[in-house]
Amino acid sequence: NATLAAVAKPARAEASKKKKTASGPKKPVKKTKALEKKPKQKAVKKQPTKKELTETIVSPPTGPPSAYNLFVKAHHAKSASQQLSLPEVSREASALWKALSDADKRSFEQESQQARKSHERDLRQWWSTVDRKKVQLENMRRRRVSQEKGTPVNLLKDPFKPKRPTTGYVLFFIEKAPNVSADSVAEKAKIVSAEWHSMSDEQKAPYQKKSKAMVEKYQKDLAAYNASLNA
Repeated sequence: NATLAAVAKPARAEASKKKKTASGPKKPVKKTKALEKKPKQKAVKKQPTKKELTETIVSPPTGPPSAYNLFVKAHHAKSASQQLSLPEVSREASALWKALSDADKRSFEQESQQARKSHERDLRQWWSTVDRKKVQLENMRRRRVSQEKGTPVNLLKDPFKPKRPTTGYVLFFIEKAPNVSADSVAEKAKIVSAEWHSMSDEQKAPYQKKSKAMVEKYQKDLAAYNASLNA
């Protein structure tokens, strides 16, 4: 047995050597350069289409006419038979309106007041039923138009949504600013701000207390407002 083991050991070693020779030497692994990152191309802004710039998505009821507008409308109706241009009729209506007494203007003012009440009802109804997502889309469209034409943007805002409360400092500023003489608004704000920061907590307390009450009311009103939207 010892003789067989001694013979087998060199044989196994020779076989292993032949196997390694047959397989050949290991090829060196080539180091590949890291892939260079291509610079990101700037996204090209999509230009608004003619449809997006012209077609309104949603629009609230138009504002009520003023007393003067009602008078001009009535005057235009009376002047329809006359061969006058629109500017001429408008100038004539303006002169007649200025010459009217307060008693004669009262009927137009009363009609305008009724129109305002009716408009408020219609506007409240419109905002309570309009799709808010469409309002957002309409405001996006208006921003595009503003950027394209370089004109001021007039966004749709719910006039019935509770207004954010005022801080204690702003309440103090509203009270003190009219009595401060300064060359500019910025200078006036600087003077009032310095006075506010020099005040003690006790002196600031009345303004902070009033602001806190406004915050509590705002939170209640906002909760009721949001509940009405989900109703």
